[in-house]
Amino acid sequence: MNLPKFSVSNKVAVNLLMLGILFGGLFFWFTMIREFFPNFNLDKLIITTPFPGATPEEVEKSVTIKIEREIKSVDSIENTSSSILEGVSITTVTLYPYADKDKVLNDLRTKIDQIKAELPQDTEDTVITELKATIPVISVMVYGDVDEKSLRRAAIDIKDDLQSFPDISQVFISGIRNQEIRIQVLPEKLEELGLTFADVGRKVAAINLDVPGGQLKGTNSNIGVRTIAESKKARELEQIVILSNSRTGAVVRLKDIAIVEEGFEDKIEKGRFAGKTACMITVMKTPEQDALKIADIIKGYIKENPTRLSGAVEIGTANELSRFITQRLDLMLRSAFWGSFLVLLSLVIFLDISTALWVVLGLAVSFLGTFVFMALIGVTINLMSLFALILVLGLVVDDAIIVSENIYASIRKGDLECNAAAIRGANEVSLPVVAAVLTSIIAFAPMLFLGKEIGAFLGVLPKVMIAALAVSLLESFLILPAHLAHEKKEPRRSNFIVNSWHKFQEIKNIFLEITLPNFVAGVVDFCLRWRYITVAASIAFCLVVIGMVRGELVPFVFLQKVDAETLTVDLEMASGTPEEITLAMIKRIEKVTLEIPEVKSAFSVIGTAFSDRGRKTPNDPATVGQITVELVDSDIRVRDKMRSSSQVIAVIRRNIGEIPGAKKLLLQEQAGGPQGADIEIRVSGESLEKIGQALVYMKNIIQEKQGVLEVNDNLQRGKQEIRLRLKDSAYTLGLTTSDVALQVRHALFGFEAQKLQENKEEIIVRVLLPEEQRKSMSDLSALKIATATGQRIPLEEVAEISTSRGYASLSRYEGQRVATITSEVDEDEVNLSSLTAALEKDFSDVSEKFPGITFSFEGQKKQTSDSFASLNVGFPAALLIIYAIIASLFSSYSQPLLIMIAIPYSIIGAILGHFIMQMPFTLLSMIGCVALAGVVVNDSLVLVSIINDTRKETDSLHEALLIGVRRRLRAILLTTITTVLGLVPLILEKSFQAQFLIPMAISLVFGLIFATVITLLIIPTFYLILEDIKRLLKWTMRFTWRILF
Repeated sequence: MNLPKFSVSNKVAVNLLMLGILFGGLFFWFTMIREFFPNFNLDKLIITTPFPGATPEEVEKSVTIKIEREIKSVDSIENTSSSILEGVSITTVTLYPYADKDKVLNDLRTKIDQIKAELPQDTEDTVITELKATIPVISVMVYGDVDEKSLRRAAIDIKDDLQSFPDISQVFISGIRNQEIRIQVLPEKLEELGLTFADVGRKVAAINLDVPGGQLKGTNSNIGVRTIAESKKARELEQIVILSNSRTGAVVRLKDIAIVEEGFEDKIEKGRFAGKTACMITVMKTPEQDALKIADIIKGYIKENPTRLSGAVEIGTANELSRFITQRLDLMLRSAFWGSFLVLLSLVIFLDISTALWVVLGLAVSFLGTFVFMALIGVTINLMSLFALILVLGLVVDDAIIVSENIYASIRKGDLECNAAAIRGANEVSLPVVAAVLTSIIAFAPMLFLGKEIGAFLGVLPKVMIAALAVSLLESFLILPAHLAHEKKEPRRSNFIVNSWHKFQEIKNIFLEITLPNFVAGVVDFCLRWRYITVAASIAFCLVVIGMVRGELVPFVFLQKVDAETLTVDLEMASGTPEEITLAMIKRIEKVTLEIPEVKSAFSVIGTAFSDRGRKTPNDPATVGQITVELVDSDIRVRDKMRSSSQVIAVIRRNIGEIPGAKKLLLQEQAGGPQGADIEIRVSGESLEKIGQALVYMKNIIQEKQGVLEVNDNLQRGKQEIRLRLKDSAYTLGLTTSDVALQVRHALFGFEAQKLQENKEEIIVRVLLPEEQRKSMSDLSALKIATATGQRIPLEEVAEISTSRGYASLSRYEGQRVATITSEVDEDEVNLSSLTAALEKDFSDVSEKFPGITFSFEGQKKQTSDSFASLNVGFPAALLIIYAIIASLFSSYSQPLLIMIAIPYSIIGAILGHFIMQMPFTLLSMIGCVALAGVVVNDSLVLVSIINDTRKETDSLHEALLIGVRRRLRAILLTTITTVLGLVPLILEKSFQAQFLIPMAISLVFGLIFATVITLLIIPTFYLILEDIKRLLKWTMRFTWRILF
């Protein structure tokens, strides 16, 4: 179908289509879901098995190894890793991307059910969940000088209020503990009545419940029957009858043998905000919910309800990640405005006003049409899709420029009426333009196959870019010709302004059509006459730039660290440190932090911590604390010449000084995107002793390196523990290890009698010893153990009691014990890639020094290799497809190589651009270079196409090359200038939002500029050299033929 002819012949239909795209795009722009990052699938399942009270070694032996062994045979599992803490086994199952997740879930559940009988009696039910990247929208801070119970009540009320809004569903509270009812049984009463903790717990569970009893079915109505006995208050539970005497009528109630108290679970979790007791309510979003709408609802709610409990509790917000979306929208609109203005200005200069306006209207059609495609394929408005739109701003007008420039030239010839001239102009460049857009689409395609999390994170970029290019191609041939096919009207010369503009146009046309082309043709003519020297000089220049990379004048980093607006301070004290000391240290760090003018707020919590994967489970909660620091907006800090996030971290670290007893103090920037340590090394082996020795050796090497800030490992000795080993006398009394272990566990940890539901909360009822009788070794020694005959024997008589220090946690990977070394690096002092390469060399003797020990680099090193692994396949494949498209277009095997010469030169230009802008070369820079492969061949393709056509008009190849350069100079310069000007506002942006993407824009801008010079000067030179080679081959073949025959 001839689209330009259809366009010109059906202008009403074309205009209606255009209006449909415009209004449809505007509709989706205002109604599409807006979120922080795109939703992506992590392909991970989590198997969690609680084994309360057990040490990590016990959990590993009794639970983890059995689970790993059983699930090993499940299909579609790429690898398994386990984290083993006190009282819980957590196994992470990583699936292959093609895996059927539902099937794997069912298979795992079946396998776990099969080994349930092998697990210890006291293990709780295994839970299998899907790991999802949780994106918080905003945090509501609830704080005040009140007790924990009052703070909790206020927080629960606020949570319920927020969840009553239809647009809010996921709300989580941190910084406060769950409620619990404790039945503290007096041990002498147990002995007197011949009961155990489990007996009391079962009795409470059997009595304290409501039981439905069916219905009474009457003639007129049905009446339900229900036995009511469930109590949720301590004073009501005290009345439960534990024992009774049917002869005397005497009863023993719970209050007679125990102290029943309402309190909180026996765990450590306390929050602070603005120097007051606090908790944090984090509001998350589901894929179907709009982040900006949620944030507006929260802020509106707080405005109406700023306090609770008569002003004793205040409510505020923090960590408002939704503002990044607003800032990114502002950035896109600002970049789009200035980019469009500069594009329009260049179009007006190179073409005429009406043509320029129609091309810019085509830009709007392409953008709004892209929103329609985004809605159809399920892409939301998020930070990455907006980045893609900013990046593609200058690219989507390229095809429209080539088509409009050729239609403009065709109409100016005056040999056909305007409609026919427009059809001819569009058709003349249809094949090269389609091929050019296809090559751009193919060049972006490898980004769809980036591996692991970085691929899921960046996968939106190519989808949006490809959609925008496809819509722009459709607009160029279906809509644009109808708008450009109009009669040229002579300006009225009686008007001074019109006459002046007409004169300007004449001068401009003379310059663009005669003066400039002749000048460039003169330079090209010089290069053609000295073609071999020209090519040699260009290759020498490329080698110099490559030398800059080898010499690290242009360093490579995986993802450039940009100024962040949120910091985290993670503190871990030595094992066994009391909660009070950890809290005092957190308060000290908090005070230092809040004194810094760049800090807006700080929320601290002890007993837990958070990461981009959600809540972390600490080994020893009493020793763990975290402060989340919110900084003044980056743009404001830049404007007011305040310090960057990395400088703030340096100040905090310096002002804190040394913290006595601290095992780890880690300060990190949270800039968004996939997070992780700069250096992460996994050390594997069977012997924990050898792993520990290897860790010490490797950590010492890392600490000696310049620029290393923090070096930690996760193989740490835990708090001191008491170990029991049964004596022979225990077996004589009929006791087993299980009997003794369970009774000790019930006394100290408690017997979980039941779980009550009250106001959407779960309240655990726990039976255990009074607190004052479970504090010391002597208390444990005196604990009475019940035998099968009813005797009560002190624990010290049936078990040997000793103390030791085990491991706080254990880790496993693919069935082997592992430990992980992590380290942060100051990239102002050392390049991470170079440091990693040096460490790999330094660790070459690890296997010799520590037999049975292996290691592998994870973290950024692994992410880099995974990303390059996909690019190493995708990029060559894209080049082959581009070659095939061009070869098919020109029916030539050699000319595609000629056209694609621009690709390596463009990469050289990209590297040079990073050197000029003093920016490191990042993964996004590499992706920009991949995208360049399709963009830079466009100009070469159009130039070679016109040269081939011109050769039919003249016998002189030299002259045909010069004519081709003259004819296509304006289109080549215009496409380059518009693309560059479309991205320049982004490169010049100083905002926090722009920094992440600037390396990719630099690759595109400088690579395209350099490739344009190559296209105009070197491509004709190579074209002539190619002909020289062909002539030489023909002469050689003729000469050889004559000699042989």
